[in-house]
Amino acid sequence: MLHFYISVKTDDIFGEEQHMECKVESHCLIRYHRSYTPVVFYINPPVIYYESFTEIWFDPKQTVALAKNLKSDEMAFVNTEIAKSKLDFEFTVDYDKHFRYWWDNVVSGQVGEMPVGHSTDIKMLWEIGHAMVQDDEAKQCSYDMSKCYYAMNVPVIFNISSHVGYTSGRQNLTIHGYGFDNPNITVKVAGIDCKVTQYRDDSVSCEVQPASEPSPWNGTFPQIGAHGLRRRFWNRTGLHFWNMPSYDPQFEAISTSF
Repeated sequence: MLHFYISVKTDDIFGEEQHMECKVESHCLIRYHRSYTPVVFYINPPVIYYESFTEIWFDPKQTVALAKNLKSDEMAFVNTEIAKSKLDFEFTVDYDKHFRYWWDNVVSGQVGEMPVGHSTDIKMLWEIGHAMVQDDEAKQCSYDMSKCYYAMNVPVIFNISSHVGYTSGRQNLTIHGYGFDNPNITVKVAGIDCKVTQYRDDSVSCEVQPASEPSPWNGTFPQIGAHGLRRRFWNRTGLHFWNMPSYDPQFEAISTSF
């Protein structure tokens, strides 16, 4: 615990400096309690995009005990901001959710519209003030330490207007998502530049350029557009991780859903 005493310097009506101190020091004493300072450890994942969900790991310390007389629709913490944009907890955190003191708590929030870029600040506001961000855990860095950030907000692609085209080019392709409002945006289709004709935050359109040959395809994809995990299935007893490589799986396939 640290103690601070207040003294005030002001200018009177004649412009002369006046120094005021408390006659009774205890009346002006401020007690700073680290136990009442919440701590944000990190967000997971640190790479985020519009409408994605990210977790905030934090320790409220004893802050919850100070937030009294909350209304039935108020949470113990007010909001969490990334790049000055508030996360949405409407469908992930109930107002009666209990946070444990001196413990790693986690809540999940949805990312809204925010600028795309690096070194994005994280702020978590409680009824008594902002939480402290634990730099040594919250900050992420590249392997060569050339780029560090708290959160990295990147563009996202939700869908495209067409998945097939022609080597002759000249087709219009529209990509829908978020984060495309940038005059320096470039688009490539099968490794060939697609000439940007229009862009805005939620979409970018381009004209497909001619190609000398069709896009490479080795014929191993189970179906166009499939994405998921490749899984192997064994149907036998006495199977363990240590002896699994000794037996051939009954089948192997791409799992597109669970």
